[in-house]
Amino acid sequence: MYCKNCGTLLQNGVCPKCRSLKKAGTIWAALAVFPALLPMLLFLVNPILKTILLSFKNYSPARGIIGSAWVGFANYSEFLSSNYFPNLLGNSLIQGILCLLAGTAAVFLLTYSIARIQNKWLRCGVLSVLLLPNILPHVFLLSLIPKALLTSPTLYRLVPVIHEAVFVAPLAVFAGNFLLTKDFSRKRVFFITLFYTALRLLLFMFPDLQLQLSTYNPTVYQTADVLGTFQYRRGFAESNYGISSASFVMQLLLNFLPWILGAVLLGLLLFRFSFNSSKEEALPHSNTGALPAVGLMCGSFLAIILGIFFAFVATITMRTGLHTFGNLLLTLACCLSAATFAVGFSYPIIAGNKAVGITALCIIAIVLPLCGNLIGQYLQMRELEIINTLFAVMFQNATGGIWGALGLVLATSGKTESGGKSLFRQLLPPCIAFLCIGFCKFYAGTYLYSFIYIHDRNLYPLSLVLREISLSNLNNVSANPTAHAANQIFVTTYLLTALVGIAGIWLSGLLTREEAR
Repeated sequence: MYCKNCGTLLQNGVCPKCRSLKKAGTIWAALAVFPALLPMLLFLVNPILKTILLSFKNYSPARGIIGSAWVGFANYSEFLSSNYFPNLLGNSLIQGILCLLAGTAAVFLLTYSIARIQNKWLRCGVLSVLLLPNILPHVFLLSLIPKALLTSPTLYRLVPVIHEAVFVAPLAVFAGNFLLTKDFSRKRVFFITLFYTALRLLLFMFPDLQLQLSTYNPTVYQTADVLGTFQYRRGFAESNYGISSASFVMQLLLNFLPWILGAVLLGLLLFRFSFNSSKEEALPHSNTGALPAVGLMCGSFLAIILGIFFAFVATITMRTGLHTFGNLLLTLACCLSAATFAVGFSYPIIAGNKAVGITALCIIAIVLPLCGNLIGQYLQMRELEIINTLFAVMFQNATGGIWGALGLVLATSGKTESGGKSLFRQLLPPCIAFLCIGFCKFYAGTYLYSFIYIHDRNLYPLSLVLREISLSNLNNVSANPTAHAANQIFVTTYLLTALVGIAGIWLSGLLTREEAR
């Protein structure tokens, strides 16, 4: 008998040529992931190890984590026996359930509606409107929240629910849009919905801290204070890193059961649509061959080097007063570093390599909750002596590329085309769209890491300056040159982000082949 793929004579029912190609493909796929593993180990895995160790110690900055006094389970005992623990646990559980239900319903309804739209350009227009909260600066979303929701403890529970429905859900719908065909398919609608549900279960106990820290206040602590906000308050405001670390470890443990459910669901979905036998047979292992893998690896290393260079130049230009140009360079640095995560971890899954793809999927599922480890990441940055530098902002924003990897996996799931060129055609439209949306987020949307790491006002990214302007009287910010300059381009920033984001959406729609829609 002969092999169906290459025509080689089978030996004991196995094609030796295809087997060797498969082994080589596994090696090349692993090398393609390697550039993304280095920053992940440094900025996600190493900090969680520090956090676990710190939770058993009475941290002293002078002695460091290793030299601090060992207190055993004293931090856990104090946290679990405190009066605020039941309230924190209850609020976190209620918020997780409400966000899961609201997000799943929003994704299903939006995906179902968009799948019914046959005109490609009308679909792009609808998606542009849905993604406006992600494209425009984050302060725009905050300005739309009625004040009644921010002052009533009962009504405040709606804030994260609305955020999940209008901010997070449209991103999943947009990524799934690349799977929708001309013919309406309920299976694809359910696949996109369940994909989002799996991701939400992985982060069941982890809210959007940027939203929480920007909206909650003492009047709504009763319902707004969750485990994440408690860790931020005790760690950064009170410098009690031991209690804060213990609460994060407990948060991971409490998230374990929904994490297991989410990981199993995600694995089943990808095994059905990305690792199925028909796809593996259709691929002659050229997607995980030497040329695409080496090209991706070299491109990833080049992106990291360029990102570091742009962050360095951005620091110089911002200190010399060129804030607009410096913010642009910082945004490009964040986009390049995030792209390394996104493409590196998604490549083996998209290419259909089971061995490396399953490993990459497991890594993504494990490290996704670790992105909320603010205390461990902060101490890691302090050990590297890059606090109050733009390098810290760039490296931490790079972890957002994990979401980009999941978006690329969702956007290309179930496609059975073979060959490096076909893989490139599949990846190009979603990559362009995600890069444009990421540009908008990094340029004027994401400011949590900047708020934590940057203390020099001359280095404030535009997103952080816009936040200050939105929270203060605009007539009183003229004394700050940075804020004054940002105030002058406030409208320009909105127009620029809207233009870039919408252009990315429409360009990706133009490049997506009609038969794939």
